[in-house]
Amino acid sequence: MNKIALTSVTLLSVLAGTTVTNNTALAKKHSLKHQTLSSVVLKDGKLSGIAKTGSKITIYHGKKILKSSSIKTSHFTFKLKGIKKNWKIKLTATKKGYAKASKTVTARVTDTVTIQPKRKKEYFSDSTDTLVLKQGKITFGETAIEPSDFNDDNFLVFIRYTNTTSEKVDLSLLLIECIDATQNVGSVTKTLSEGWVADDSAYYDAAQIVDDSEYVNPGETVTTVATWELVSDTAPIELSFSSPENYNNLGALIYE
Repeated sequence: MNKIALTSVTLLSVLAGTTVTNNTALAKKHSLKHQTLSSVVLKDGKLSGIAKTGSKITIYHGKKILKSSSIKTSHFTFKLKGIKKNWKIKLTATKKGYAKASKTVTARVTDTVTIQPKRKKEYFSDSTDTLVLKQGKITFGETAIEPSDFNDDNFLVFIRYTNTTSEKVDLSLLLIECIDATQNVGSVTKTLSEGWVADDSAYYDAAQIVDDSEYVNPGETVTTVATWELVSDTAPIELSFSSPENYNNLGALIYE
C-alpha cells in the first residue's frame, strides 16, 4: 500500500515539473513583440509594404528566394525582375525580439498595348565609366567601404546622374533595375543587397537622393552615393549593368 502511494506522489511530481517547464516555454514564446507586415502590394514587378523598422524582409517564389534585405524604414519597396502574372509570392519579416510574420500576395501585371517609340541606344563606356540608358546617364566615380548601421560593412560608389528625359526619374528605383552587385566568394557568387549609408557617415547627406527615393527632375544633374551590403571584405565587387527596358546585358565594372 505504501509503495503504491509513493509511486503516485512521484508521478504527480513529474507531471508538475512538466507543466512548469511547458508553461515557462509558453511564456517565453508569448514574450515576443508583435511584428507588422501589412499593406503589401505587388504590381508590375514593384513590391511594397510596411514592416517594423530594421526588419529583414525575405521574398520567395515557391522555395526560391528572390530577394532578402534589411529595411531602414517601416515602408519598403523592392523591384523584382521576371515576375509573371498571378504568381504567388510569399514574404516573411523577421527581427530580433519580434515574432516572425509572413504574407502571400498574388502578382498583378498591367495589360497594355502600346506602340513603342524607337529606343535610344543603350551602352556602357569603359573609357569614361558611364552607363548610358534611355532614362539618362550614370557616371561611376570613387568608392569607399565603411560600417553600416547594422554592424556590417557597406560598399559605396559615388555617382553622377543626368536625367535626359522629359519626366522626373526615381534614381533609387533606376539603380535597382539596371545594376546587379555581386561578390565571388569561394565556390559561389553572392548577390549583394542594397544598403543605406550610416546616419553618422560623412556621405549621409549626399546619399539621401538614393536612400530616400527622391526624384530627379528633367534635365537636372545630381551627385549622390549608391550603396550595397558586403558579404566579404576581401572579395572583388562586380557591378553588372543591364537595360531596364529589356534586361539586355550592357557590361560590367569590377572593383578589386
